[in-house]
Amino acid sequence: MVKGPFSIKFFSVLAIILIGCGSICLFAQPQEAGKLAGTWQMVVEAEGQYYYLILVLKETEGKLEGTISEASGFFKDVSLTNIKLEAERLSFEFTVPTPPDGLSRMVAADLKVGQDYEKMEGSIHIPDLGISAPTTLTRQKN
Repeated sequence: MVKGPFSIKFFSVLAIILIGCGSICLFAQPQEAGKLAGTWQMVVEAEGQYYYLILVLKETEGKLEGTISEASGFFKDVSLTNIKLEAERLSFEFTVPTPPDGLSRMVAADLKVGQDYEKMEGSIHIPDLGISAPTTLTRQKN
């Protein structure tokens, strides 16, 4: 029998707290996912160059899905992978041709969602090139 602060009662209370927190997180995410659904204009600034992308997010059964396109058509409707929405942070990955040589590389985005769900800011990373660049997204008005 364990005595002191690490008693069975302590572990039981801790387990209930952890399960409760997990349930709150699971129920909160679908509501937040729905608020991000829509079309977003994405501007990436990298080494003095601006790149314009279009991010389309939709909610399916409480989870986010999406595609990304380059505004001038260099790539179109590329599926997002590893989409995660945790509190006010949205992250995802996609594989597209990238400068300087047009080879396909994985790109990772890490964004902070604005309180009004109309703007996101953060950065994108291209691990193969060791490049990170700031990005801003604004919701496209219909």
